[in-house]
Amino acid sequence: MKNEYIQRLDELFNIHLLEPNGAFYSMPATDLLNESTMRNFIDQYALVIKALDDTATAAYIASWFLGMATGLQYMVSIQNKALDFSLENVIVHMSPKSEGSYTRISFQLRSWAETKAPVSDEKRQEWRTDVLSRLYGETLRPLLECISAVTGFNVGQMWGQLPMKFHHFTTNLLEQTTSSEEKQRVIDDFHFLQHELNPSVFGRSKNPFDVKVRLIEHIEDPTKQMRMKNVCCRYFRTEGAQYCYTCPLMKEEDRAARRTKHRAEIIQANA
Repeated sequence: MKNEYIQRLDELFNIHLLEPNGAFYSMPATDLLNESTMRNFIDQYALVIKALDDTATAAYIASWFLGMATGLQYMVSIQNKALDFSLENVIVHMSPKSEGSYTRISFQLRSWAETKAPVSDEKRQEWRTDVLSRLYGETLRPLLECISAVTGFNVGQMWGQLPMKFHHFTTNLLEQTTSSEEKQRVIDDFHFLQHELNPSVFGRSKNPFDVKVRLIEHIEDPTKQMRMKNVCCRYFRTEGAQYCYTCPLMKEEDRAARRTKHRAEIIQANA
């Protein structure tokens, strides 16, 4: 079972025990709190994604870093365990996802130290608060704040990627999980994140998970709706790119035009 979830952590959350194949840029996470080192890291990744400005690179790197959050949430809710994501235990790598594939940012754990959740509900709640607070407050927060200090990109925009990331994550997890006990943990643990984790952990006045959901017409099916992103992912600030259909910055008339064009292309392709 352990080998199964170790493989899943690597494939889905880019978390692993060994240095990934083809790693061409590696750095202890603690070093990334140094602004000059972070600047170099950002400049290196900007070349990879062909960023037009720092906002794109900052948003992309933040999204990769926030992958540690979904990885830990998977461990907490499904495996009922936690891993050590302290900055001292993490090495950050840039490497191809697979041979000839896109470049990912991934996280090697120096020590695969697991802590199992207590049996009693009360003790488990205390344990959950502790492990999640340490990840968000002591690992992710300083990394995102350093990115913000170096690039000038608002740290709230980086935290703002969490709701959409977790929407897809929890939806997929609930669909794939057959155990009723695990399903309930997924629901309860996400509710805690969204409504109970103190916003001071994030260095914010409001918990970034606690947001209003905005729905828009599905790009393919007019009888369905899909969720709009809470913040812009800055994809449009990479070479040759445009606004995502679900971008909150896109004007509604432009979104309608995108739908029409996309549906016409589908009809033509199926003709």
